[in-house]
Parts: sequence; structure tokens; C-alpha cells
Amino acid sequence: MLGKVFIFIKHCLIMVLILTSSAVSANSPSLQLYYEQFPPYNFKQDGAMQGINAEIVQVICMKAEIQCQFTLLPWTRAFALAQSEKNAGVFSTGMSSERRPKFLWVGPLVADRTSIFKLKSRTDITYSEIGGLRQYSVAVVRNTVTKFIMMQQGVATEENFVEFSFLEDYLPLFFEGKVDLIPGSLLALNYQFKRLGLPIEDVEPVFTLNEDGLGNYLALNKNTSPEIADKLNEALVELKEQGWVGQKIAQYKQSP
Repeated sequence: MLGKVFIFIKHCLIMVLILTSSAVSANSPSLQLYYEQFPPYNFKQDGAMQGINAEIVQVICMKAEIQCQFTLLPWTRAFALAQSEKNAGVFSTGMSSERRPKFLWVGPLVADRTSIFKLKSRTDITYSEIGGLRQYSVAVVRNTVTKFIMMQQGVATEENFVEFSFLEDYLPLFFEGKVDLIPGSLLALNYQFKRLGLPIEDVEPVFTLNEDGLGNYLALNKNTSPEIADKLNEALVELKEQGWVGQKIAQYKQSP
């Protein structure tokens, strides 16, 4: 029941923003935006796109008078299409030093500090300044920026990672002890665990990553007009100043 009320309120808020923004005309610039199943930031549920960053991107598109079409895809495919198609983009993604010159960037959107988590019962797992976490397996979504940040910071090597197409694929395996570690933020993991009926109180952080490159952004194809990126960034600043983004975070913290 609470979930349905939350969805109703969400759609009402979006409709208010639509009515108070300038109408998006048929002659407005358009974008094809791709996103992955990454709750609570962006995901599809009950046939509709949802999530903190998904709603932010929807609203800034409307405020900037840009026609945005949204498609859910596995992360690797979404990221590849954003690089190859003009007027395409992908969210939510980190702006690492390697990725920075490849896109135009809108954001940061909403993100939280990323840590590496283990089960509290796994007293055998510890972080070492010398060895990092290199003796343990780490479950990640394929081609995620977290993997490369961990490697850059010397926490893990390529051999540590077990890659999946979707986050939901490996969380049950983590609780079964079939993978040792998972990356994430408390905001994201708390939401994801609730949805899957998993106990957040059973996990604890082992190590917190340096934040450089881990903010959530909308990354636009390099051949997209810079004016579009500028308009979206301006609309995002307005949303944050109006307190809308903070309210959206609070709503998702109470859900699902």
C-alpha cells in the first residue's frame, strides 16, 4: 500500500513540474538516454522507470525543453551505445579520469560514498594496507567504474572480480558466501536489500574507496551539442537550489 502511495506522489510531483515548465515542442532537441537496473538510482518497476536519478533526469529534460527517450538495457550495452550514437547518453555513471574526455557530463546527480562490504559473520575477511583485498572475490556489474577505481587504488586486481550483468544476480550469492565482497553505498544497498528481503544489518564495510570518479552523472555522447549539456546542468542546479533533490532522496530512503 505504501509503495502505491509513493508512486502516486512521485507522479504528482512530476506532473507539477511539467505544468510549471515550458512545454517541450516537437521542434525541441532530442536525446536517447539509456539506463540500467540500479536501484534506488535508476530502475524499472511495474512497467515504469523509477529511481532518484531517473526522476532527476526526467525533470531536467523537461525544464531544459529537451525531448528525452529512455531505454533500460544491461550496463555494458547501455554504455557502448552512449559512446557510439550521437545525441545518446547513459546514467548513472562515474566520471573517472579515463572516461572524462569521452563524454559531455551532466551532474553530479545523487550519489553516496562507495565502500566494499562483507558479511559480519565473515571474520576471516580483513583489509590490509599491503595486500588490499586481493585474496578475496569481489562481485561487480560488468564494466562498472567501481572495478577500475578499485584497481587504480591498488585494492584489487583483475583476478579478484566476478562480473555479472545485473546487481540482483549476485546479491543472493553474496549472502550464500559464494562471493566474498560487494561494492556499494549504504543508500543503495539498504534500498536493494529491502527489495530482495535481505538483512542489511548482516553486512559491514571493510574499506571505503576514494571518491574521485565515483559520483553519479549523466554522460552524453561526445558529438552531442554542448548547449544541450549546458541547459541540463543549469536545470539540475535549479532543482538542487529549490530543495527538490533533497526531498527526492528522502522519499526513496523511506521506500520500498
